[in-house]
Amino acid sequence: MRPCARSVVAIVRARKRVVNRFIINLYFNRILKTHIVSILFVGAKIIIFFQYSTQMPIKYLFLMLIYISLKVAISFFLSIFALYISKIMKKNIFIIAALFLVCCIASAQVKIEPELQQLLNSKSNEMISINIISKVQIDATLLKSKTFLIKDAEIRKGIIINELKDYSERTQIDIIKFLRTEESNGCVANIKSHWIANSICCDATKDVIKKLTQFDNIDIIGLNQEVILLCNDNNVALTEEPLNQMNATPHVFQINADDVWNLGYTGKNVVVAVLDSGTNFDHYDLKDHLWIGYADTDGDGEEDDIIYGWNFATKNSDGNSNIKDDYGHGTHCAGIVCGDGTAGNTTGIAPDASLMTVKIVNRVGGGTPEQMISGVEFAIENGADILSMSLGFKNNQIMAEVDAICRN
Repeated sequence: MRPCARSVVAIVRARKRVVNRFIINLYFNRILKTHIVSILFVGAKIIIFFQYSTQMPIKYLFLMLIYISLKVAISFFLSIFALYISKIMKKNIFIIAALFLVCCIASAQVKIEPELQQLLNSKSNEMISINIISKVQIDATLLKSKTFLIKDAEIRKGIIINELKDYSERTQIDIIKFLRTEESNGCVANIKSHWIANSICCDATKDVIKKLTQFDNIDIIGLNQEVILLCNDNNVALTEEPLNQMNATPHVFQINADDVWNLGYTGKNVVVAVLDSGTNFDHYDLKDHLWIGYADTDGDGEEDDIIYGWNFATKNSDGNSNIKDDYGHGTHCAGIVCGDGTAGNTTGIAPDASLMTVKIVNRVGGGTPEQMISGVEFAIENGADILSMSLGFKNNQIMAEVDAICRN
């Protein structure tokens, strides 16, 4: 290398060192100034607090000063460490950026439930009923803060319902817009938004489901299939016989329901929604306790037709007003709630309660997750105070994990 070239290289390196030192000095000066201001600010607050709180022990003040000093020192050394690490990482910035991008993509990947994935792998591009669960859910603390001072239960409930609906509507805008577009293309049908759990149910093709996995605000896409929710034991006869002058069956006394009745709590003015297979509303023990609502069931556009509940256990997602029990389990559960003994034996633990029937189970004991969600929303929106749902279903993934645990 020629002398002139060496000189130029030396000058460039010298300038680079000067610039680096200037940047480092500037960085440290900013850190020092920031921490000095923080110390002065916190110190001023302590002095003011101490002036107005002469009862504060000196040892507490001393401990606070130690805490602040440690906090400032740790922050200062972490800043130096961060500067050192940043100098090391300059050479590998592209590798680090690539790794960060990969991590972001992996973390943002929408989870498809195993049963749906199996169907996607084996099925043609026909419609599949799915549940889309949003990644964002409303903050319960926020709901509490908006209703904290409201004593009226109905007003409080109304505010919470409206907040949940508004939140779901805002956070589902992009997904709903996409689904409506695909619906116009014949690839999506039966779109239904839910606010109770911020979810959407629809029928979609395999291609649409794959596109949905690209949405950052979707957490899980699951199969909305019918599952058996009730065991086939509805033909088992009840053997309980009244053993008392009140003609109440033994289970009423086993939970001391009669003691509560003596205190005046019999379920009066309380609406209990039984989400099950329907109700035999002509039963003598139940017919005087039916909740009454109104809806448009004759198609005239006026919500002036009397209903005793709603039936979601149909192929039509909007359901209908036919809540007749064609399985038996729902009537059994309704009797436990409010059977008043008109036909002979008191079976209800709240014999003066009103019964809202929400049919979400069909004649073979089956139902879908979306039907359950719709039933819950109907009960809440129509004023139910208590929801009773004695259901369950087998989950193969959970059962496999349980079996593995038992084997080990």
